[in-house]
Amino acid sequence: MLGKTRQEFNDLLEITAQGPGAKADLPPGVTKDLRKIMGNRVKNYIGNTFEIFENAEAGFFQKYKPTRESVENVKKLFMRYAAKNNNPITDIEAESMVNDIIKQVRKMDPSKDTLPTFAYQNLSKSADDAFALKTFSQTLQNKLPGGKKEVTVIGKGSKVFRELFGEINDARHSIFEGMNRLSTIARKNQLFDEILDADEAAKAKVTAETPFGQRGFFHDSPLSARRAFGPEAEIVKMDDYVQNYFKDGVLVNRLSNTYTTKEIAEGFTNVSKVQDFMRGETGGPVGKTFSWAWRNLLLTPKAGAQYAKTILSVPTHIRNFLSSSAFSLANGVVFSDPRVFARAMSNAFGTVQVGGPRKPLSQEKYREYLELGITNTNVRLGDLRNLMKDVRFGEGNIATDSILRPMINALGKKASRGIKKGAKFMQDMYVAEDDIWKILNYEVQLVQRGDRYKKAGIKISDDALKKEVAQIVQDTVPNYAKVGEFVRAARMSPFGNFMSWPSEVFRTGFGIFEQGIKDLKNPVMRDLGFKRLVGMTLAMGAIPYGLIKGSQAIFGVSNEEADAANDFVAPWAKNAQKIYMRDPETDELYYINWSQNNVYDTLTRPFQSVLRNIQEGIE
Repeated sequence: MLGKTRQEFNDLLEITAQGPGAKADLPPGVTKDLRKIMGNRVKNYIGNTFEIFENAEAGFFQKYKPTRESVENVKKLFMRYAAKNNNPITDIEAESMVNDIIKQVRKMDPSKDTLPTFAYQNLSKSADDAFALKTFSQTLQNKLPGGKKEVTVIGKGSKVFRELFGEINDARHSIFEGMNRLSTIARKNQLFDEILDADEAAKAKVTAETPFGQRGFFHDSPLSARRAFGPEAEIVKMDDYVQNYFKDGVLVNRLSNTYTTKEIAEGFTNVSKVQDFMRGETGGPVGKTFSWAWRNLLLTPKAGAQYAKTILSVPTHIRNFLSSSAFSLANGVVFSDPRVFARAMSNAFGTVQVGGPRKPLSQEKYREYLELGITNTNVRLGDLRNLMKDVRFGEGNIATDSILRPMINALGKKASRGIKKGAKFMQDMYVAEDDIWKILNYEVQLVQRGDRYKKAGIKISDDALKKEVAQIVQDTVPNYAKVGEFVRAARMSPFGNFMSWPSEVFRTGFGIFEQGIKDLKNPVMRDLGFKRLVGMTLAMGAIPYGLIKGSQAIFGVSNEEADAANDFVAPWAKNAQKIYMRDPETDELYYINWSQNNVYDTLTRPFQSVLRNIQEGIE
């Protein structure tokens, strides 16, 4: 295990060292030291593991709260420091300083701040500055040529502050945190590398006849950019638009001093700027007042309603688990060998992380699923987590700080702890209900495609096969990691709930069809392509239609009666799929809105709406 971890770190460092910075013209000696520099940064990352940064997006119930003892220790530290400087402070003033520090640290993003810092009131009477800055670690500052400064970590920070922020001393957690952050840097470097490679490829194909807009994206001068995009294009410098991407990990910014159109440049920043504004992180006094009102008066009730409707609703948990089985049907997985299906289902139930710690083998398997991008990607929960982060639950939010927190504290420590554990269990269950079917899809298709390759005499490594199947699952089953930033940002609007869900249903619905056609064209996988298209037809059309018409036949409901009854239902249910039932004693007609249980209703409803409108127009 240790050797595998070491190898993963080495691979990520290699990717980072070969990223955009490695292809630039660097001064002698810099390239050689790039891996060493990044290695030192990783050491800093591994040390920055504190509970206060954990589950920041999970909401109020799971937010870290410092122990009373750690708060008292920091208060005593401030009071001793103040007394030593002949500037004594009261117990209440000391506690206020501690609370201010906790609020500051809660707002930090450890993924962006290599060495997080916080400010506290300077208690020295002769101090030039009213506030002093302190880093999480003990550092040494060296002056460099040109007036720049280099900060080197030489040890851990003050013990009382480490305890206040909940330092995690578990080496496994530290390794995971370091791996997670280095992976983010490495993949970010890869992304910009691919963008710049595409730019160079486009420029290499330019001829005198190449039209404007197809002559490359980034250019070394405004004149060159205007020649590439046309005289009417609005040309801007890229530096201001991408500077946030290069604060951490990318040592050399190859986009620096390049020029492109405003539309392309804004593609790197627009969505994040909107999100920052709505969270109150940017904007002037008027803008921050507006964002505060938007978060507290509009988004907070929306987040609370969504949390109650999904995580805390037992019927929703049942519907979530059962309706997700449609993804296995649509992908033809249910048509596999029953023994393979049963084994895959057993693996799925055995590895999902809920109800306490699993066996080491199950945990290792789940980590593999995470690395492949299969599990913990629930679309609705992803939207809900980020919405809670947007409204800043527990960070000055009226609902949590002024109402919910006092209510829970009034119940006592045991009740409070029980509520938090219950909320976490329900959230874990919601994730597990989604993970089970994704693992099932992956495991069945892994066996199916592996057997086909073996029978055809095609050699493929286990790693390559796993990545191929994982990609298919990502393309055919809703996955929050695949949701675009624009769609994610729509969660902050007052219109609609879980906007990422319909976008993923459309994406994966097309993905199933595309994969089915691709397999049909491949002689080795032809039978799997046929099964996938049959399953898709059943899940999206035949079964819903059969249930509707079957219910009409069983209860004696004619098409005319169903159409007439449709005029009396709620507006949002007019174009929904309805299963009819009739009371034999009163002859009254009832219906079940099947669209609420049909995950593919988003795909079929537009066609139903068009047909109904045409029918009403004819009549």
